[in-house]
Amino acid sequence: MKNILILVDDVPLRSKILEVLNLEIFHTISAKKTSEWLGLVKEQYPDLIITDLDARDSESYELLKQFRQLTFFKDTPIILLTKQIEEEFCFQVWQLGISLYFLKTVDLYFLSQVIFLRLKQKY
Repeated sequence: MKNILILVDDVPLRSKILEVLNLEIFHTISAKKTSEWLGLVKEQYPDLIITDLDARDSESYELLKQFRQLTFFKDTPIILLTKQIEEEFCFQVWQLGISLYFLKTVDLYFLSQVIFLRLKQKY
C-alpha cells in the first residue's frame, strides 16, 4: 500500500481528499499544522505528497525547497493544489520539481486517478 502525505491547510478540502483516497488503495497521512509537515515527511517517507502550499508565499516556497533538499525525498512526486495558475507561478513550482498542479476545484476522483497513474510511473 502506498503512503500519501496530505499537507493541506484548507480543512474542508483536506477532509474530502482523505475521504476519497481512503476509498482507494492508499494509506493516507495528514497534518493539520504547517509546523508538523517537515517532521512527517522525514518520519513517514511518503510515496507522494499532495499540498496546497502557496509557492508565491516566501515561507511556503522555502518549506518546499527544504523538502526537495532531503536526499530521500528528491524524486518524490508532489501534487500542488492551488487557487490560480499563472505563468510565473508555473515556473516557480517547476523549479522545485513539481510538475503536477491543479486548481483546488479539481474533481477529487480525477485526482485519485492521476495519483494512481503517477505512482505507477514512479515504480
